[in-house]
Amino acid sequence: MESLLGYLCPLTIWEDALRGAASDSGFVQRWIHAWLFWTLPAWAFNAAYVAFGALVAWTWMRYPPRR
Repeated sequence: MESLLGYLCPLTIWEDALRGAASDSGFVQRWIHAWLFWTLPAWAFNAAYVAFGALVAWTWMRYPPRR
């Protein structure tokens, strides 16, 4: 109901007060944002992409698709 009426949860307001920073986003929004958007250096993402590509290539060679 709070979301539909545009109110922040009282616990979110209390958390913001304890952190010393007010925000427009709620508790769940902050955690989802932190989970989706990582603050890592570019080389870490490049290494993950290469590792995932190698895993896909290995999988295709080990278990080739069949009709």
